[in-house]
Amino acid sequence: MKRKDPNLETDALPEMLPQGLRARLARDEAAAAHFMQLSQEQQNRVVAYVQQAADGNEARTRVFEAARMLHSGEMTL
Repeated sequence: MKRKDPNLETDALPEMLPQGLRARLARDEAAAAHFMQLSQEQQNRVVAYVQQAADGNEARTRVFEAARMLHSGEMTL
């Protein structure tokens, strides 16, 4: 099991995050850390990408994709 980074406060994640994205970032410290380093505009694009899903299945897919991009540092949104 991966240990938590004591320097990362997932409680510091913005409140505006959709619940699914917030939960995913709480489980993926690298993705959360990268998200926190994004500009406000970039963070808003990630949130909008998830929120604009047509249904729950698409939202889950978008959360997964956003977290994958954040984890790898390749933001293409």
